[in-house]
Amino acid sequence: MRRWQRVRYHHSVLLTPFDETFGKQVGASIVVDGRDISVGGFSFRHLEPLAERFVVVTFPMETTDQVYRAMRLSWCRFLQRGIYESGGKFLHNVNVDGFFSSNTISPKQHGFP
Repeated sequence: MRRWQRVRYHHSVLLTPFDETFGKQVGASIVVDGRDISVGGFSFRHLEPLAERFVVVTFPMETTDQVYRAMRLSWCRFLQRGIYESGGKFLHNVNVDGFFSSNTISPKQHGFP
């Protein structure tokens, strides 16, 4: 039995791999398509397998600043050629000051507010 009720979340979000020990970005950010969300976690679809276990999810908000949540990915499914589905549990909010590397694309460059 699930601990939290899930609801559909069909919006694009930014996924950024990070090193849990140092709290720094370790790879390029990608845009993924949300599938569903709960208080405890999130699932999404993406085009290539993900090697990272820890990511920061950037949720664009219409009325406030973006929300950044650290997440531990716990599962991945191959659905069909070029489509994967993954999900995991939220860990904590992320302070993004100094998080995004200067040599990678930031949320604003991906079209997020």
